[in-house]
Amino acid sequence: MSLPRILLVDNNPTRIQQLEIILQFMEFQVATTTVSQLIDNPANFSNAALLLIGEELIQRSGGIDAITTLPVIVLQDASVAPSTDSSQHKPYQYLAWPVTLSELSKLIKPLLATEANSELKTPKASDLRTLPTERLQGKSPAIATVRKLVEQVASSDATVLILGESGTGKEVVARALHELSNRRHKLFVPINCGAIPAELLESELFGHEKGAFTGALTSRQGRFEMAEGGTLFLDEIGDMPMAMQVKLLRVLQERTYERVGSNKTQHCDVRIVAATHRALEHEIQENRFREDLFYRLNVFSN
Repeated sequence: MSLPRILLVDNNPTRIQQLEIILQFMEFQVATTTVSQLIDNPANFSNAALLLIGEELIQRSGGIDAITTLPVIVLQDASVAPSTDSSQHKPYQYLAWPVTLSELSKLIKPLLATEANSELKTPKASDLRTLPTERLQGKSPAIATVRKLVEQVASSDATVLILGESGTGKEVVARALHELSNRRHKLFVPINCGAIPAELLESELFGHEKGAFTGALTSRQGRFEMAEGGTLFLDEIGDMPMAMQVKLLRVLQERTYERVGSNKTQHCDVRIVAATHRALEHEIQENRFREDLFYRLNVFSN
């Protein structure tokens, strides 16, 4: 069963951190953004199921319902009197902060149940420009080529390697591949391999059992489990430590892995899409990237 994706929009890093912990404990997938990013690129968050936003930000945005049709929960500071115009926003649900797990659960579950009952549209590759993948914008020959390549490989389960400089939209291409694939009704799970400390990356990818290491107070799913049946996007794969490259290679070869602290082998049905801004051939020459992993990833290069 796929995990619903909840989008957090907040400028309070402490509240973001606490909410992420609560929502992940409730077994939701969590993404974070800013109001400006949401306004500028609403299509980037089209696969979210619910939006959680700070009240001060929703007032500044000028009406979030103009940006997205997602169910919205607005967080209000309990120490501050509620906004006088809160009642004007009929689609919004308001929640006082700080919040308990049970309070959040009671509010979120009915909203997600309503969202789940909405009609699903089945996209086709020929509908590329009318889907959220229309963010692959442009009329240049290069963009046209990318669209054709996405349409060509989307329906297969081939591993795809996306190469390009930072900021060129590699994740946009990866999401387009997922949304046009047969896996589109399962999760697209991204992870930035260069942003996670080496000692934590294995747990992030494969999960861990309770007591596997100091601080592992409960068992936790890894990104491979979250992406089961869907797509796992390994961003900045060129920054992955060599020790993890060996373990990833085994997963690609055998489609099995173990959680940290467990000897139980788990099988996975996950499509891998990887991306990097690095020249991997050069990284191989410098002994910073495994050649065998490169050829496993480079089944289809974009």
